[in-house]
Parts: sequence; C-alpha cells; structure tokens
Amino acid sequence: YAGENILQKMLDDKIIHPDDLIRLKRFDIMRSLVDRGQLQANRSYHSAAIMAKNREFLMWIKNKCPTDKSYNIHLAKLAVDGGNIRFIEWYHKLMDLPTNCAEYWANIRGNPLKMAKWLHAQCPMPRAEEVPGCLWTIPTLEWMREVNIPIGSQHISESAMAEEDMEVIRWLYDNGYPLAGDLISYCTDDLDQLEYLTEMEQIAPPDFLFDLQTRGEICADV
Repeated sequence: YAGENILQKMLDDKIIHPDDLIRLKRFDIMRSLVDRGQLQANRSYHSAAIMAKNREFLMWIKNKCPTDKSYNIHLAKLAVDGGNIRFIEWYHKLMDLPTNCAEYWANIRGNPLKMAKWLHAQCPMPRAEEVPGCLWTIPTLEWMREVNIPIGSQHISESAMAEEDMEVIRWLYDNGYPLAGDLISYCTDDLDQLEYLTEMEQIAPPDFLFDLQTRGEICADV
C-alpha cells in the first residue's frame, strides 16, 4: 500500500499512469492530486467510485467534475449492477435521480431476486425478453407467481435450456407453463437432456431421432 509521495514519484517518472490509481482504488491520492491541480478529474472517476461504492469520493467528485443527467443514469445502472440496494438508493438521492427507471431491469446482476423485488416496487417488471437470464431461478419464478407477475415461460424455457438449467425447465413444466416448441434444438448432442425432455413429453421429431440413430448415439429401438 504505497504512500502518496511514492505514487507521486511513480507518476512523475511515468512508471504508472493516472488511470492506474483508479485500478488501485487509491481515491485518496486521486483526490489530493486533483485538489493540488496535478491531475485532471474526468468522468471515469465517477464510474470507478460507483464500482467501489466509495460514497465520500462520489460526494466530492460530484462538484469537482459535474456530469449531466443522462450520464448520471448510466452511472446509476452501474450501481444497479452491483446489487446493493442501500447504495443504489443513496446514490439516487445524491444525484436527485428517480428510481422508477425501466432500463434498470437489464442491469440486474448481483442479488437478482432481492433486486427484482426492489425494482418491481419502483416500476413493474417488463416482459421476460427484456430482463437478464440471471433472474430465471426457481425462487424468482415462485415469487413472480406469488405476486401475479406474468411468467413468459416460452422465453424463460429457452433461456434456461441455453444455460442447461433443467431444474427451471422442470419447474415450468410441473407448474403447467408452456415451454418453447424448439427446446430440442438446444440439446442435439446431450442424450441426458433429450431423455429429460422426452419424459416431459417434449418429444424430439422423427428426423432428429433418426439422425442420432445413424450416428450410433442411441439404440435402434427408441
């Protein structure tokens, strides 16, 4: 953990670049250098502080390097990506931003179920095609059913099949939700998945079975 004098000399000798201070999360040094006019603050400092959830630096950089509302919404999406609701609410209050932004749904990554519950209270969940696949877990689907959010099961089943998440496929099937008609196309080389779908009456078409037979991958009496 290098001190300010050492880092300043490394900057002067061009051993490190100012952007390296972001990577090192040395917001204290960045702030000191900017205040002394030895470093020019830029918008990337905002996003770095968002990712690090450094509230003190964000309060300082807000006035030192102002940004417009559209960029602030971009930064808020980074906060949503982090999945920390308290920090998200704090940042929105700091920047005077509304939390009912439908665009945030596409940025859910961390704590997907917790984030979905929070964001749904701000603005209703959009169609399944407009939210990330990380939401499609059994706990999330059970919550959606409980609060009567439409479950776009055909898209969700395709997403789950692409991730080889057969448990979600089984949950949808067991709860009476229609599955996508072409799920079989996702498992052309996986006989375990083929057997699983066949059990749920997602029967492969004859030409697909014939292709497997000719390659010797399935017994002839299937």
